[in-house]
Amino acid sequence: MVRIILVPTSHVAEESLKRVEAAVEGADCVAVELDPVRYAGLKAGGGGLPPVRAFGIGGFLVFWLMKKIQDWLGKKVGILPGSEMLHAVELAQKRGVDVHFIDRNIQQTFLGIKNISWGEKFGLFTLLVKGVVLSPFLKDGIDLRKVPEEGLVEEAMDFLRSELPAFYKVLISDRDAHMAKQLLHLSQHYSRIVAVIGAGHREGIEQLLRQHTHQKSG
Repeated sequence: MVRIILVPTSHVAEESLKRVEAAVEGADCVAVELDPVRYAGLKAGGGGLPPVRAFGIGGFLVFWLMKKIQDWLGKKVGILPGSEMLHAVELAQKRGVDVHFIDRNIQQTFLGIKNISWGEKFGLFTLLVKGVVLSPFLKDGIDLRKVPEEGLVEEAMDFLRSELPAFYKVLISDRDAHMAKQLLHLSQHYSRIVAVIGAGHREGIEQLLRQHTHQKSG
């Protein structure tokens, strides 16, 4: 029987590294929320910003601010953003386990962001500047070194879905669908797949995999 184990992580949480280490043990395939371009960028030390033409001016400003925030959070906890993905790849390679990059091509995501309306881009930029997106992580009792609890992640996803639907589609749901499809393809070749994904993708991918199982058994 094929098992697909989703390992939700935070890209700046130290706990993510420990989760990855525990999950990779015994896997015959490790799938990571990366594409080859993003992997190369992380290997090079985080990578630079894409050219303005990839996003358009509005999308570039949003991407720049999101990257600055993630870098800032990473410095607060001493973790390079994306370390857990690199860690998963390195552990798998040391164990001789196959590694697969399951995320959508980053150029497709760039194009999707570029095509989002100026109004919604400005809306996200404003929220980021005001700290609305960051505020849950700055509350007393929230430990940046740990992966956020499911309730907090769901709250953030619900907010993004309702307030910024185009960004939600490009950044979350389209990528969920792509990664779920990749995992289903891998399930034809491996018996125990460990998928290391951002916490915001867990619910969507889980639902898509469950739907496929129900359709197959129905």
